[in-house]
Amino acid sequence: MEQINNKRPSEVRNFEKMQLITLGLGIIVAALGYEKLILLSDPITILLSQFIVLLFLLWTILSITRKKSKIAKWILVGFNIIGIPFYIPQLSFMLNNGIQGWLSVIQLVINLSSLYLLFQPKFIEYLKSKK
Repeated sequence: MEQINNKRPSEVRNFEKMQLITLGLGIIVAALGYEKLILLSDPITILLSQFIVLLFLLWTILSITRKKSKIAKWILVGFNIIGIPFYIPQLSFMLNNGIQGWLSVIQLVINLSSLYLLFQPKFIEYLKSKK
């Protein structure tokens, strides 16, 4: 693992760390809102859908940082662009729930900051150097 890290620019390593932190925060935020979510749907459906999204995001992040996938990069960017309009109304609701909202704000800031790294010259060059 250390060898992989030494070959990757700091922008790539930081992107991966930041994205993994956002996934961790997302798990916490989802757990804090779980009781309200199960009022909307069956608990198994909620858990299964959240687990599938988690796995998909993890696959996308690791495809970008480990496999140098430009397609995964644009999938992640696209989902973020599509997701923001849906996220904002939820954020105002979550802020009424205290810590869940503030963790969600932190998650958003880290996520957007990490997406910025995707468009830095060293990251772009890293993705071009695919073997």
